[in-house]
Amino acid sequence: MGRKLVSKLIAVVAAYSVLISSNIYAAQPTAEQMRLFQTLTPEQQQKAIAMYGNSAGGNKQVSNRQLQEQNEKNIDQYKASGIAHRDAEASKEIEESISEATEAIPETGENKEEVEFEKIKQFGYDLFAGTPTTFAPAANIPVPYSYIVGPDDNVIIQLYGKQNETHDLIVSREGYLNFPGIGPVLVAGMSFAQMQEMLKDKIDKQLIGVKASITLGVLRSIRIFVLGEVERPGSYTVSSLSTMTNALFVSGGVKGIGSLRNIQLKRAGKIVTEMDLYDLLLNGDTSADVMLKPGDVIFVPPVGKTVGITGEVRRPAIYEIKNEKTIKQLLDMAGGLLPTAYASMASIQRVNSKDQRVYKDVDLKKEAAKEKLLDGDVLKVYSVLDKVEGVVLLQGHVRREIGVSWSQGMRLTDIIPSVDALLPNVDLSYLLVEREVASNKSIEVISVNLEKVFQNTKSSENIKLNSGDKITAFKVAGDRAGAIADLVEKLKQQATQLSPAKVISIEGNVKSPGEYPLHKRMTLEDAIFAGSNILPRTDLDYVLIKRVDQRTGEISVLQTNLSLNGNASNFMLEPEDTIYIFDKVSDRQKLLSPLMAEISGNVEKSTTAQLVNVEGQVRFPGNYPYIEGMTADDLVKAAGGYLQSVYLQDAEITRFQVLSGVKRQVGNIKLNLAEA
Repeated sequence: MGRKLVSKLIAVVAAYSVLISSNIYAAQPTAEQMRLFQTLTPEQQQKAIAMYGNSAGGNKQVSNRQLQEQNEKNIDQYKASGIAHRDAEASKEIEESISEATEAIPETGENKEEVEFEKIKQFGYDLFAGTPTTFAPAANIPVPYSYIVGPDDNVIIQLYGKQNETHDLIVSREGYLNFPGIGPVLVAGMSFAQMQEMLKDKIDKQLIGVKASITLGVLRSIRIFVLGEVERPGSYTVSSLSTMTNALFVSGGVKGIGSLRNIQLKRAGKIVTEMDLYDLLLNGDTSADVMLKPGDVIFVPPVGKTVGITGEVRRPAIYEIKNEKTIKQLLDMAGGLLPTAYASMASIQRVNSKDQRVYKDVDLKKEAAKEKLLDGDVLKVYSVLDKVEGVVLLQGHVRREIGVSWSQGMRLTDIIPSVDALLPNVDLSYLLVEREVASNKSIEVISVNLEKVFQNTKSSENIKLNSGDKITAFKVAGDRAGAIADLVEKLKQQATQLSPAKVISIEGNVKSPGEYPLHKRMTLEDAIFAGSNILPRTDLDYVLIKRVDQRTGEISVLQTNLSLNGNASNFMLEPEDTIYIFDKVSDRQKLLSPLMAEISGNVEKSTTAQLVNVEGQVRFPGNYPYIEGMTADDLVKAAGGYLQSVYLQDAEITRFQVLSGVKRQVGNIKLNLAEA
């Protein structure tokens, strides 16, 4: 029982040590501490108060250093008490509640996109941002002539002429200066200028031949109160030069739930003045930041009506509104629109009379001055489109990525007049022009052979350019497919059932395998140029093209070659074709395995997959796609040819048939390889 009582006393004493230990800062005890205090007997309560009652100081003069040290000590107590954490959480309440209104709200109409509002911060509260700091009055700044002299002020009078003396005097509690040779002089309540004039007049009259220089030394400290929605409400001892904003800084600033626009200064219970911090923050007006007097109370009431503004404005934030009624006034507070703002379209999100979140479209050019603001409104100002009109862009492996103003009749050589506009090792055989089709805003791609353009500027390769064209040049070697991945993705996204993606893929023994745009009349040869050409040791006699029937989804495989007398320059490609180029010495099964799996999975159980198999003395035994009209010799070529050790005499073909889902051998055929 004794231990519990001691613990209780410690907790209560801790509460009262925060409450009365300093005349600089007085914090309210928490509800839990008050509950513990009330559980004590009256005798125990008196002991708890007596243990710390003597620490409460009076209104004594303190130096700047003493004041700063005491403030720092109290801030340490404030941090350790845990109140700081709770106050920091509370200060976020208004910002979080209003920011909830800035989340995406769906449009109720058809074919409307979701309007998104990014989270925004309250305006002005970062003036007091950071950990609460001390406020020590500056001792070296000039004292204003309007300063009101009071008890404990230090007046320094230097006499010169017949007498050369310096008097360091303190204004008494009764307001007098005890001036040697002249007597008590009442100065309290006078301005600094009035005191100077009065003292010089007395010295001139009573001390003949003596002049005086009168200054103020250490100024008195005054006790004031900062209450309401501030970080650390309480009583503070500050310099007599302190203003309302100085006192707010001492108290750690205004909480997020406190008003910046209606800060009250009270004397003897009456409001003397009200300060609007927006005048200071927006206009630099300090006229309302009056100097404090002993006993003054600064009171910060809760925040008033608030509205938010985000998007293309100079100062997006949550603002407290006072006399502001319209969107135009809100825009003025936010610093106005950015040059990139689309003033014809903005959205207001608000809570209607049915407690539902809705939003309203506003034309800022026509309605800004008359559209009324409601508490909790959030205005979103949209930007103009990112797309640049009337320009042709040049990018990629060029000396200078530029945008050139488009004009009617402009051709490719107006943008790239010669090879000097390009970087070394540029691929002249493959240049892409990305173009937007005006009728449906889809993307199409044009491929150009720059080598032919430079040879003859009047050739059809020197195409006319449209506004918005984007020209991309490529290096001979490098990750070319990666450089155009975004373009390929655009082409895929605009694909439909009736219009497949205009994309082809080239795999295997090329410098830059990957996916490429399919342009009009694109051939196998064009695809090889797109892939930076073939690598050494390419098998020119065996090239496969996988093709998908867009209506049925069936896969077919075509075979061609790249020999000089082949048809690579005439072999027309179709959307989503995949080209396989093989190395003479590398195993082909790894490259073909995905294709084999597709072919096997593309057939019904009652039919046979269009595959053939070769085993024995060939370079790359395994499964290969069946090509209509395929011969044994074609299959051997597909497998890379015979091994050098093969004995060209006999071979055997085994045939199978699938009936009712069962695979059965139906015969063997003997071959003479020399005749095959």
